[in-house]
Amino acid sequence: AEGNALDAAGTNNGTIVGGVTYAPGEVGQAFSFGGVNGYVSVPTSPALNLTNALTIEAWVEVNNLNTYYFIATKGPSGTAGNNYSGNFEFRIAPNGYMQLLHQTSTGGALATYTAAKAVTTGVFHHIAVTLVSGGDVNFYLDGVSAGTFSQQGTFGLTNSQPVRNGTRADFFSYFNGLIDELSIYNRALSLNEIASIYHAGSGGKNMAPEIVTLPQSQTVMQGSNASFSVTASGAPLLAY
Repeated sequence: AEGNALDAAGTNNGTIVGGVTYAPGEVGQAFSFGGVNGYVSVPTSPALNLTNALTIEAWVEVNNLNTYYFIATKGPSGTAGNNYSGNFEFRIAPNGYMQLLHQTSTGGALATYTAAKAVTTGVFHHIAVTLVSGGDVNFYLDGVSAGTFSQQGTFGLTNSQPVRNGTRADFFSYFNGLIDELSIYNRALSLNEIASIYHAGSGGKNMAPEIVTLPQSQTVMQGSNASFSVTASGAPLLAY
């Protein structure tokens, strides 16, 4: 947050709506939501309509588990009502378990996935979910796996809705607690990448690159030079 709703990694800047302030977070300042009418709205853009894969991750501290709390939502799509998940809906259920929802048709059919581990109140947790269309949905809690599920139905139903942090289109509820370092990616981060973000803690994003091609062994004469090459991959986060 750092005192504003600007995108720290790109141009998807947000606007604060209602009662959102700032408080000490896991990394610098966090958005502080009072659970009454506050959220952050990020205008739609092609980069935020995810069609093949996604990762949503953040540090969160919930004050209670009285209702569904929405971390990041972009819905609805098509003719579905405002209570439908659209492109994606990442939330915490009243039992503390993370959930990811996405529509599988423009008329309102949807898929729901629920993590196997729950957050607790009053402390920061790092939460994350990844999805690969036609592959798997993976949840992570504090840097470790919290459940793996097969992706169901169609994914990638885009729309012109903003990304809302702290609520969804029907304003069913408003987040009560802190959200920090919320990031959305157009690919599925690996377990190692998720774990590196968690273990970096207050140091912020610290994702190690993925090694694609290892250096090959060589034999050279003593005193001669040897050249090695390695191929690594990685990508910056898509949004804040």
